[in-house]
Amino acid sequence: MRPELIHPLVVAFPLALLLLGSAFRIVAFLAKTVELYDTYFWFSRLIITIGLCFGILALITGEISHYFIHDMLCVHDTIEWHEFFAYTTMLLYGAGLLLDWRKSEIKPIKILCSMIYWIAPIFLILTGLYGGKLVFEQGAGVEKVCKGRTTPDAVK
Repeated sequence: MRPELIHPLVVAFPLALLLLGSAFRIVAFLAKTVELYDTYFWFSRLIITIGLCFGILALITGEISHYFIHDMLCVHDTIEWHEFFAYTTMLLYGAGLLLDWRKSEIKPIKILCSMIYWIAPIFLILTGLYGGKLVFEQGAGVEKVCKGRTTPDAVK
């Protein structure tokens, strides 16, 4: 397997888990009872922790992919923005989780964490947007020639 193809396999996990964890946190913030709040809060914490672990793995595999595909790209700004949003996303979720686990009983910290979990998904979506641009607009990691048939890219 080509090393640059590991990153697309790994990124689905943190994307799904972090978005789901943020959704649970938003639902917890809007919960009407303390029991519901505690349940959704605990689930969001667990899911975001697992998502952050997979996110770190996605960052590592992304750096490996960057090494292999950087010279194939026409517009290098796209991968730089993709990296910026990926690292910012992980920093936001990491900071939120750190505050969450350390001082979760203090009300202003809970509100700050909730705000982080409302903002971080925006950065996560922007990371995915730029990742999609890398693949679909610049063909990052895409093999241009199919065996047995000619594609429009192969003719050039």
